[in-house]
Amino acid sequence: MADDTTSRLTDEGVNVHAKKINGYHGLVANQIVSIGTENGVDLIVMGSRGLSDVAGLFLGIVAHKVLHLAGCPVLIAR
Repeated sequence: MADDTTSRLTDEGVNVHAKKINGYHGLVANQIVSIGTENGVDLIVMGSRGLSDVAGLFLGIVAHKVLHLAGCPVLIAR
């Protein structure tokens, strides 16, 4: 899905950087924010399954942490 979306956005002239990350919840959120910072991104777009505990009642715990740590806007798709 990420590859298809990246291709379509690139075809439309949008500068897109997509990266798949595997790891534990806390580490993944920090990795996403670090990659965004290193690449000077204007927007982080990510999905949320919303399956975590109270800390992420409406958002997944990774999305919740990225939302609070990122220095740029974060768009979370459900």
